[in-house]
Amino acid sequence: MHFKSESFIAHDRKKAFQAYRDELSNLVPFLEDIQDIEVRSRSESAGRVKLHNVWKANQDVPVFAKAFLKKEMLCWDDFAEWDEAAYRCQWEIKTRAFTEAVTCTGSNTFYEEQDGRTRVVLDGELTIDLKKVRGIPKFLGKSLGPKLEKFIVELVTPNLEKVNVSLEAYLNQNH
Repeated sequence: MHFKSESFIAHDRKKAFQAYRDELSNLVPFLEDIQDIEVRSRSESAGRVKLHNVWKANQDVPVFAKAFLKKEMLCWDDFAEWDEAAYRCQWEIKTRAFTEAVTCTGSNTFYEEQDGRTRVVLDGELTIDLKKVRGIPKFLGKSLGPKLEKFIVELVTPNLEKVNVSLEAYLNQNH
């Protein structure tokens, strides 16, 4: 399932890009659906920064998934490579639930607008192959797959979009 969004941050591109990359965990108080963002690793080389962040959701498991999905599984590993010259971040999300069956990749690109704002374009792809999940009968996999895909997209996409709103609020208060 392809997903895409575009939003604006009322700060210049360099400031927005660097704060998004370097101060992400400071945005948690601004993100109601996120309990924590933990930086697990960071490495820098030639204008590129590689990050591994763990996001923990602050949401309940939907009724249809409670039999096989626990609240503590509502977190994901975010592996990102930030290219400062291109103002672009390539990312891959690894879910804690159905890790072997879920693939989620994409990019955030930061564009400088003439009015001094930053336009952030999020472009991603999510696929779920429930045939790879042990214990789920094939007949359920066919009907549950699209529901899980939709649930995960609805969980991840709004939070990624809310990051931009939260980033703007954070920059307004702290920069």
